[in-house]
Amino acid sequence: MPNRAPVAIITPTEQEVVVGSIVKLDGRSSFDPDNDSITYAWSFKQVPIGSQVEQFGFTNLESDSSIVTFAPDLTGTYQIQLIVSDGVVESAPTESLVDVRVILVPNHQGLVPDAGFIWDYLSDFWNFVPDKRRFDTVWSSLIQITASEMLKLYQYQYNCSIRDIQETLQRRWVSFSPGLELDQSKISFILAEEAAGSSASTFVFDSRTGTPINEQPTYASSITIPKTEGDFTKTSFGSPIAKGSLLQLGNRTFTSERSSSISEALDHQVDGSTFGVDVFFGSQFTSQMVGMTLRILGPTTSSVTGDYLISHIISTSSVQISNPPTIWDGFIGLEYIILPPSPQHTTFFSDRDQVPAGLENQFWRMSSTLISDQYNFEEQGISSGDVIEVEILRLDLQVLSTFFIQVTCVDRNRLSFSFNLEDLIDGTAANGLSNDIQITLATDLIVPGLSADLNGNLTYSIDAAAVK
Repeated sequence: MPNRAPVAIITPTEQEVVVGSIVKLDGRSSFDPDNDSITYAWSFKQVPIGSQVEQFGFTNLESDSSIVTFAPDLTGTYQIQLIVSDGVVESAPTESLVDVRVILVPNHQGLVPDAGFIWDYLSDFWNFVPDKRRFDTVWSSLIQITASEMLKLYQYQYNCSIRDIQETLQRRWVSFSPGLELDQSKISFILAEEAAGSSASTFVFDSRTGTPINEQPTYASSITIPKTEGDFTKTSFGSPIAKGSLLQLGNRTFTSERSSSISEALDHQVDGSTFGVDVFFGSQFTSQMVGMTLRILGPTTSSVTGDYLISHIISTSSVQISNPPTIWDGFIGLEYIILPPSPQHTTFFSDRDQVPAGLENQFWRMSSTLISDQYNFEEQGISSGDVIEVEILRLDLQVLSTFFIQVTCVDRNRLSFSFNLEDLIDGTAANGLSNDIQITLATDLIVPGLSADLNGNLTYSIDAAAVK
């Protein structure tokens, strides 16, 4: 099959900002229909006359340049272009428009602020001056122009970045450590043991046959993970497939709305027929199919349509089933599939159609999830690799301990995290709390019974096990 061109997508396609603000452009929705890895090439197609943004270029928020920012320096329209490539074929260019403005207060009599109030504080002499109301216009204009300039200064200050600040002032930011204080009354958690793999897919399946549909849509809302990489049963923390958990697929992040187990058909034929009391004729039957399910799909008017257990392989063209209906003999031209005895996949459904359909062999990761009613973490600039400081208070003794965890992915007001600061490896679940951290927690919180042998292995008593 010939190599198909990737598709470039920028989010958002249009936005309005003020001068000095940071503009964020997201290309993560771009995809390659052949599942090839892609690279991102951003460029300015059009900028206002006199703008210097092309000299500074873009700042990468992700290592693969899938998300970038830039700081517009003049009012006007900025046209940004994205082209993605799979190393052989480039996508058609796509563009995003950024309209940059400075909000000005209009100069006109009768608009706020209006300087007419000044007559209440001046001598009555001015009542004899003809056309004294002209002074209202002059004074109001001066006030409004001053207010306009002050508003512009406020906008510059509010939206400034380190790059926009004068060089003489940049030194004040050298030791600046940005942070976000979370109100514990406005956060909640979905705790889960870390899981990861490399065989996730985004195919849309036919609910009748259990096989991928022929014409895959551009976007889907489902992500399928084989049971061999994670069965997602309940853990000591609860269920990791709870509604609202984050699932990372490649460099994209999705919020799981629900999940279900699916069985993919091992065989799909259209030449089936029934004979006798419990014999079914078809093709390509093997001894491994004993105990599997024979699902007859049609014709829809047939009383034999349904699921039947294969109890015996008579030959490669006939099987015996264990639960036939009363009417069985004499049906021909039946479409059927063979299903394994238990589901092989778990499908997660995201809360919005944003998954490029037809992808396969994708890296995935599911970690614990933090939900905030206070912040949109994406708007706050939180990203993978950021560090969270966690404080643990033992209430009965009023002793405190802290440790650090890292953000693995972010989606709006949710972020997922791993219980360590190790570099994440695609397809590999991160380790839990290190031995050193567990010993520190036990010491700080005065929990006896935790010890380490010469090889560094930890031993827990009943009390210390609670720390783990």
